[in-house]
This record gives sequence, C-alpha cells and structure tokens, in this order.
Amino acid sequence: MARGHALRLPRSFSKTARALGLGLGLLPAAARAQSTTPAVAAPASGEGPKAEDGTVGAETREARDLSVPLPDDDRWQLGGEAQYRALLIRDTDPANDQRLFYRLQLGYEAAPGLIFSARSGVVQRFVSVEGESGVRLEDTSLSALLQQTVGLEGLGWDRQLSLAHRLRVYLPTSFNSQQNDLLFAAELSSRVRVRVAGQLFAGLRGLLQYHAYAYAEQAGLGGALQPRVVAEGLAFAEYSPLVSPTLGTLTVGADVYVNDTFDYPSRDPADIPASDLPPGTLANNTESILGAGTTDAFSSPNVGYDLYVLYQPPFDHLLLMASLEQVGSAQRYGETHVYLFHRDETEFALRAIVQY
Repeated sequence: MARGHALRLPRSFSKTARALGLGLGLLPAAARAQSTTPAVAAPASGEGPKAEDGTVGAETREARDLSVPLPDDDRWQLGGEAQYRALLIRDTDPANDQRLFYRLQLGYEAAPGLIFSARSGVVQRFVSVEGESGVRLEDTSLSALLQQTVGLEGLGWDRQLSLAHRLRVYLPTSFNSQQNDLLFAAELSSRVRVRVAGQLFAGLRGLLQYHAYAYAEQAGLGGALQPRVVAEGLAFAEYSPLVSPTLGTLTVGADVYVNDTFDYPSRDPADIPASDLPPGTLANNTESILGAGTTDAFSSPNVGYDLYVLYQPPFDHLLLMASLEQVGSAQRYGETHVYLFHRDETEFALRAIVQY
C-alpha cells in the first residue's frame, strides 16, 4: 500500500480517458503500497504490508493525466475496471499469487473541472478458506476532484501546468478494514504535470492520508500497530510514440515513489480501562496480554516503481494496460535495502477499463 488535454488525442479518447485518468482513479500502480492501505497487517516475512483482500491498498494510484473535456451535456460518468494481478515469479502453487479485481464508479461533473464520484468493487482470490467463496468487498470511496491549468508564459516557457487535487474518504466495507476496526480513512493528493517536449510529459504527485481506528493495535496476541498517517512523494514520466485517429494511442511510462507510514503508538495494557478493551477481551486478565506498550510511533518507509504501457484503441469507451510494479520496505532486518526486483513483491498486472 494511481495515471490529456495537453495530448493531441483522437476524439474517441475523450469519454474513456476523462474519468479514468483522474475521475475514476483506476490507473496504476503498486497495489501493495502501504501508502494506500488503511488496514493491512504486515506479513510474516516482515518485509512490508501487502493488500490482498480488497482494502484500499488494492486500489491504483493516478500518476498520469489522460483527461480531456467532456461535452457540456454529458456530466454523468459510469466506469468499470477488470484487473488481473500476479507475482512475476510464481510459486509452486500459483493460485496463491493471483487475484482478480472488479470495480465500478459513478461520477458527476458538477462544474468544469470539478468531479464528485463514488466507487466500490470486489476482489476475487484464487484460494479461500473453508466456508468462504474467495470473493470479498473492497473499501468504498467517496471523492471530489478538482482539475486546473496554469500558464507558464510569465516564466518565459510556452507551456501549461496541469494540476489535479483530490479529497477522498474511504469507508470500511472491506474484510480487513472491518477486522481492524477502521472507522474511516481520509486522503488528500495533488498532482502537477507538464509537457516537456513533443509527446513527452513529466510530473510530480504528493499524497497525505489519515486513518482513524477504534483501537491503536490489531486484535490478538500478534496484533500489530495500526497505521495513522501516510505521506508519499512520486515522480513520473510518459511518452506517446503513437498518437493516431486510425491506429489509436500508445503511451509508455514509468514512475518512482517513496512513502512513509507512521503508526499509532501502543498503550500499556495495564493502563487500558476495561471499557476500552476490544469485545471478547478478558477485562480482569490484562497480565496475559503480551507487550509492554510504548509511547513511540513506529515509522515504516517503502520504495517502489511502476513500468507501464497504455493503449487506447481508435474507438470509444475502452482503455487497455499492462504494467510491472514493485514496492517493498526500505528497512529490512534493521538495515536499509532496496530491491529493483523481489520474488515476493514484483507484480505483473493487466487491466481493461471501460467508461460511458
């Protein structure tokens, strides 16, 4: 636990790209990044959080801006995504490394450049525990997106900055969020994008999240601290070698990002009133609860990147994408280690996105 009106795209690109690039927020990357995961426990390997059950971490980040204006009489937007994800290097049992996502979003353009939207979805795992179907809900999100352009002529550069600001609230409809007693998560992000030359674009994005939980720690003897604040910075570049009204639009891109998660400080069990204990806890047996508690917030830095290819066919409503995504903890076993490829963290993803 993300990506133009500056691009000279064929007319058919408009309806798909408008809400998909930013209004829908269905474009890549690194679904396992902690930066977008309000309720994901760290795996046993100790190498950073992974979102696999439809929590906010399974969502994609929006680095790129493929939006162009919609007709004035077309303010409602309905979009969907089907996504397949798998580890690049499979285990002996590949079913454990694969997931399918299905998402649906409804948006409304209340004013030029201002879009309100609601999104929900499900994740299908290829393995499940006894008595479960393997399909679980994701967290539901409500968002407001504001898009602007700022001219740079005053600085002597004949260019425009494309700006996008989003305020988003996540509601705990996923299994993990409910298990960890998430109340809500709020997110504020801003992105700036500029044409460098020809069809080459570059930009930056910043993101800040706050997660509100009923308890500072997950339930159980091995419960970890819950994430409270997440801060992230991302830089990206994109190039479109093909922009054709008859062949479609092909875009290749890459981004790199760093984020840091600051957890809630834990409390000494002896100082917790019985009324504050999670349901099912033996109020008179706090000595059996492991852990002495601490007042220090724990920090978890992560580093990642995405390599992706986008293809917009020369007809309405469809966008196809393939990506290679890597994210992992920058601190491993007390030392700083960053891997370009890691068999347990590098993923391959395929997406098909539709918009009406």
